[in-house]
Amino acid sequence: TAFACHAELDNLEKAYDVLGGELAQACITSPEQVVPIIDMLADFQEKARPYQEIHELLWQIPTQRRSKKAAWYIKAFTLNDEERQKLLELCNTETTTIAELAARMNVNDVHVFLLAKKFLIILRKMPAH
Repeated sequence: TAFACHAELDNLEKAYDVLGGELAQACITSPEQVVPIIDMLADFQEKARPYQEIHELLWQIPTQRRSKKAAWYIKAFTLNDEERQKLLELCNTETTTIAELAARMNVNDVHVFLLAKKFLIILRKMPAH
């Protein structure tokens, strides 16, 4: 239909705008040359997803709270000494802020990542004072 043809032309125009003419043309004429780029970008996106989750949680925490010392919140967050220690290890000093703690998270340690994510979720839900 004319609508489908128009939509395809719109997509092609967007591809040229985003990718540039040469890469957009390669997608059409030699898709096998573009597949490794797509795979690389998909892999990058998968590795970046946990960092994006942390970033989104952090920005849902009120600004003033993000700039507060993380250690006090960690001590109030859990009575479990092991969990507390894991989170405190993300702080390089007693004055490390919640935002700095979030920036230091190692998403490769799944246990610490999930614990820190839970910590940020709690901070996000706390009422503002």
